[in-house]
Amino acid sequence: MLHLYCILPAGHAVPDGCVGLDAQQPFAIQAGGLVVWATEHDSPVAPSVEAVRTHNALIAAAMDERVTPIPLRFGQVSSDRDAAAERITAEAETWSELLGRFAGHAEYGVRVMSDSPDAEQDVHTAKSESGTEYMASLARKHARTTGRRTEGERIVETMAARVGSLAGDTRVEYGSADGPLVTVAHLVAWTAADAYHAAMREVRETSGDARFLLTGPWPPYSFVT
Repeated sequence: MLHLYCILPAGHAVPDGCVGLDAQQPFAIQAGGLVVWATEHDSPVAPSVEAVRTHNALIAAAMDERVTPIPLRFGQVSSDRDAAAERITAEAETWSELLGRFAGHAEYGVRVMSDSPDAEQDVHTAKSESGTEYMASLARKHARTTGRRTEGERIVETMAARVGSLAGDTRVEYGSADGPLVTVAHLVAWTAADAYHAAMREVRETSGDARFLLTGPWPPYSFVT
């Protein structure tokens, strides 16, 4: 049983000193004009925080300023080397296009939280609540959700104006009533990293009490479907 990590252009061997899941030695499988990195196991590796970190660390080891791997999410397996090669080769054109788009780029994540006080109760309140009170709580929840969406959209518009072409691609996910206002992923060139951080500081400074959590650089998980 093989655990698969990432896809790279042909010729990219695993660097010395890298260790995969269960302390197994990673290796590269040739698949047409590409390679996929893998480790061999007796059975699928159980997910855990440590396992996911190890999985991501090996993918990150493949990144440099010229080549960015296509990261495979934790849990992608294959029965053997031939099956893995066949699977990658079947979509080689798609993978090659992604590698070309990702080259020299990394993912940066932005999570925006609201600092406004949340005094709203959950819609499902006490059983003694009357129908009128229930409908009023629904209306308040709807108004709050709409307001949060509007605030999130405004922040995304500000990001787009400030970041502009510094982001080669963008993914946006608006939060629920109790989660982040919005979560954004940007695909940014290594050479544009300083300018990108400066642009995000400007966004933060013009976004009132909203709290920003900026992470990265990461392998571009958000841009692989």
